[in-house]
Amino acid sequence: MGNRNPYRISVDQKTGFLYWGEVGPDASNDDALRGPRGYDEVNQARKAGFFGWPLFIGNNYPYKAYDYTDGKNGEAFDPKAGLNNSPNNTGLSTLPPAQPAFIWYPYGESKEFPQVGA
Repeated sequence: MGNRNPYRISVDQKTGFLYWGEVGPDASNDDALRGPRGYDEVNQARKAGFFGWPLFIGNNYPYKAYDYTDGKNGEAFDPKAGLNNSPNNTGLSTLPPAQPAFIWYPYGESKEFPQVGA
């Protein structure tokens, strides 16, 4: 759970690990009120887990809570204990710890993964 537009799903036949890519949101810059810029991701699952979306992106960079009824921003989500308090939620409220992306990169130059370019 916690994926955003997964694509190119592949299973490593030797390890059984699952790999997939995700296209991040169109946000070129960090926003102090809402959270991090968009990152595309390559993910690796060694076991079932929560992979962050829509509360986290990249290396578990947290978005901030937003109240659509009054337009106020809240605190950043906690990747160790994400909270899904949506009135439309029919599942868990307290989420498992988020798994960071295996590889993450923004539209611009990536300091963590310079080989992906800009």
